[in-house]
Amino acid sequence: MSVISRIESMMEDYSSAEKKLANYIIGNIEKVPTMTANELAEASGLSAPTVVRFSKKIGFQSLTDFKITISTELQTGIDEGFSDIEANESFYSIKNKLGNNAQVAIKETVDIPIQLHTHYTSGVASMTYMKAVEAGCDIIDTAISPFSMGTSQPATEVMVEAFKGTEFDTGLDQNLLAEIADYFRPMREEALESGLMNTKVLGVNIKTLLYQVPGGMLSNMVSQLKEQHAEDKYEEVLKEIPRVRKDLGEPPLVTPSSQIVGTQAVFNVLMGERYKVATKETKDVLLGKYGQTVKPFNPEVVDKVLGEDKKNAITCRYADLLEPELDKIEAEMKQWKQQDEDVLTYALFPQVATDFFKYREAQQKKVDATIADTKNGAYPV
Repeated sequence: MSVISRIESMMEDYSSAEKKLANYIIGNIEKVPTMTANELAEASGLSAPTVVRFSKKIGFQSLTDFKITISTELQTGIDEGFSDIEANESFYSIKNKLGNNAQVAIKETVDIPIQLHTHYTSGVASMTYMKAVEAGCDIIDTAISPFSMGTSQPATEVMVEAFKGTEFDTGLDQNLLAEIADYFRPMREEALESGLMNTKVLGVNIKTLLYQVPGGMLSNMVSQLKEQHAEDKYEEVLKEIPRVRKDLGEPPLVTPSSQIVGTQAVFNVLMGERYKVATKETKDVLLGKYGQTVKPFNPEVVDKVLGEDKKNAITCRYADLLEPELDKIEAEMKQWKQQDEDVLTYALFPQVATDFFKYREAQQKKVDATIADTKNGAYPV
């Protein structure tokens, strides 16, 4: 039984003072391991002896034993299996049970590895990875240290060291990783000197959490501003992004909607007037071509951007208006098809897929079509 469950199960046996302390602990469980008896007493409006007696009353040898147990539970997560939510359960307990149930459901539903990808822009990526792995995540995306942090991923070496000696130990050799880092470090310096890498996206910007800008979207936005010689508008665009997102019904900031919102925010700032210029993609969002959004559009923005064209807005499921294309796509790429997944890859990324199929064929047949003389039917030997 967890500490929270143990405290809640004895609630009827507590005095009024003990109930006050119990409720404080349940509501602030993550703070308790680092608090002294005096700090707990002051926070709950009681005395230090009351705090010590309470820890013993619920079955612990001492307050230290009580805090160590809480700390261990916070680090290791919740018991395996689904957990039912009880009436009057604490927010902390409900939050952990929901997270645990989601993890169990994923693991029981799909028999594939769970992989997590995130960026370091907000400064919490390493901690996110740590908790995700403890919760059952199988793979995390990292970057070698010269190209890590900022809009990139946590450093590979840091995560390897963090998991060293635990059940999640990667077994990777830090000396070899250091050699790899040394190899890429001059490339980083060259990229910085040439401007290919922008210092604006290399550090931590906690405003990411306020402005809701993912790492990939941020680097794309900085590139757009640089092309327009308007890097001084960086902060203005950051503030404009959540406003545009709200105008467009709060779509998720992932590809492609993140690029749509970000690009429109850049235009709004550079033009000096919001929606003076609207991209085709922004218009398509307002016309319903990207599907129904979670919240309604800003009617003033709809009028300004679409005008009379708003009468053509789609009110049904957009996919219902599309003609079936699978057979046509399969016919186009039949020479490359080796498995059903190839058709889907081609449908999503036709040019990239074709280049990959050619490379795959060259590897399999040991014939590189890119160097063959197709006109004369010759191949160099």
